[in-house]
Amino acid sequence: MSARLSMALLGLWLGLAGQAQAGCAVGEGRFVMDGPDRFIDSQSLLMWQHCPQGRVGARCGDGPLDGFHWRGAVSRQGAVNAAAVDGVQDWQIPSVAQLQGLFATACGLPAQIPSGLYWSRDPSPKAGYLRQAVAAGTAEAMTVNAGTFGLHLWLVRPL
Repeated sequence: MSARLSMALLGLWLGLAGQAQAGCAVGEGRFVMDGPDRFIDSQSLLMWQHCPQGRVGARCGDGPLDGFHWRGAVSRQGAVNAAAVDGVQDWQIPSVAQLQGLFATACGLPAQIPSGLYWSRDPSPKAGYLRQAVAAGTAEAMTVNAGTFGLHLWLVRPL
């Protein structure tokens, strides 16, 4: 076996071992980067912004994680769409199900998921001033007051 082939196999094994240690199935490849600012979930066919609002960097570990009340989240969504980065103007606040899918199956995700609550676009069936949010880490949906400040925002769009 050549030295070059040995090094290639060692690199492949180390990459797969790193996935296994993170609880990932070998060769899962569910999340695919689509440029520097977004990734595609090949299972749900959703495109996500690479990082939640405020975070930057290759794994979204840099920058302050922005916090919003409901109207602030809607306003930020509008500002992001008005900026039309890469010609994209249809970013949405995700549904509870979309966030749960991202948080519950983040194996191989090209970004860190900062802990906290994330706004969903789903209203609470209890009252008009209540909204649904999803907790990162547990993917649990919960009801919050729309005026609660400090929830995070991760925008999504259908392909």
